[in-house]
Amino acid sequence: MALKTPKQYLESLKDGRVVYFSGQKVADVTKHPSIKVCVEQCAIDYVLAEDPKFRDLFVEKTADGDLVPFVYVAPKTSQDLLRRRQLIQVAARTCFGLPAGAKFTGIDGLNAVAVVCRRMDKTLGTKYAERVDNYREFLQKTDPAIALCMTDVKGDRSLRPSQQQPHQDYYLRVVERRKDGIVVRGAKTHISLSPSANEMIVLPTRRMTAQDKDYAVSFATTLNARGITMVCTSRDGIEEGNYFDYPLNASIYGADATIIFDDVFVPIERVFMDGETEFSGDMAYMFANFHRVSADSYKYPELEILVGAAMLMAEYNGLEAASHVQDKL
Repeated sequence: MALKTPKQYLESLKDGRVVYFSGQKVADVTKHPSIKVCVEQCAIDYVLAEDPKFRDLFVEKTADGDLVPFVYVAPKTSQDLLRRRQLIQVAARTCFGLPAGAKFTGIDGLNAVAVVCRRMDKTLGTKYAERVDNYREFLQKTDPAIALCMTDVKGDRSLRPSQQQPHQDYYLRVVERRKDGIVVRGAKTHISLSPSANEMIVLPTRRMTAQDKDYAVSFATTLNARGITMVCTSRDGIEEGNYFDYPLNASIYGADATIIFDDVFVPIERVFMDGETEFSGDMAYMFANFHRVSADSYKYPELEILVGAAMLMAEYNGLEAASHVQDKL
């Protein structure tokens, strides 16, 4: 299977993942009154990919003749990045001008590790780039939703990760190294769309020093991996489904979860950095480079909607011909 249908995407989230919302464990994220708003926002990727009007934008044919999501193909030219921008804008115009789709942040993480791992291999003689290429191929073949996980809880920001008190789990770290993989412990926070994703790429949140070697780690994991718990942000004061009184807030929800890693095992083939502190900052910065393209792309449709609403209000009030209103618009 290369391309998921919207129905297949929804079914893929019923995988035993551990998610909490307002102190209650969520049995099914696709049916929870709040989280399903996020799920449906992510599902737009799969809906648009099936739409004949947008299929050529969202779907790419490989050299082998396989149809795969375009976003999982490594960008090689400026035209590839421009196509990525157009794809984001189509999804944003469909979803109230906000970033949308099941792969919005994860793609930027994938491209970041692809660049930095090649730098590491060239400098240090590591073999990470091959793992990234294999993981990209896996994504092309399975078409999962993917999130990006970077921001650590941090604790006392005046202290290095390894100096945190009363414990050292405010930053995600490696607690065990085995021949077949690593075991990680800690927490990341504000991880957008994570309860609605199948896969997640984890990056260091900052440049690490030699004493913080265990915190210089990057990898990919499934969201239903044993030991992962997602705690969603709350939705206090919003009546779900009440689009009249809450037209925007009832329509969007990023489910920005805090993710707790309680001794999670990561297979060695999914590890993209393990202790290479000199490249930890590069991971974070390279993600930012790609993600600025994505963020700038959806801001334009967001502006279109704001200006359009202002124009409509001016017309309702008979002020559309007023020079000072026209100047501001």
